[in-house]
Amino acid sequence: MIEEGQQQALQQFAGFGFSLEQEGAVTIELRHEGEHVCRFMQSAARPENIQMECSRHLVMEHHWDCCLWKAKETSQKK
Repeated sequence: MIEEGQQQALQQFAGFGFSLEQEGAVTIELRHEGEHVCRFMQSAARPENIQMECSRHLVMEHHWDCCLWKAKETSQKK
C-alpha cells in the first residue's frame, strides 16, 4: 500500500498527470500520464525525492519552466 505521506507529496504534481503505483512488495512506480518515469524503493520514496523526480521529468521531457501556478492557470482556462 502506498503511504499517505507519499501520496501527499505527489498532490501538487497530481494536477500535472503524475501518479504513484504499487509495484510488488518493495517498490513504487512514479508515472506521468500513465507512462513510467522511475521506480523507488518504498523506504526511499520520501516526499522530497518524489517531487524532485516529478520536477526533473517535467524539465527534461517537457521543457517545463518550474512555475507551478502558470500550469494551474493554463489548465483552469481549458
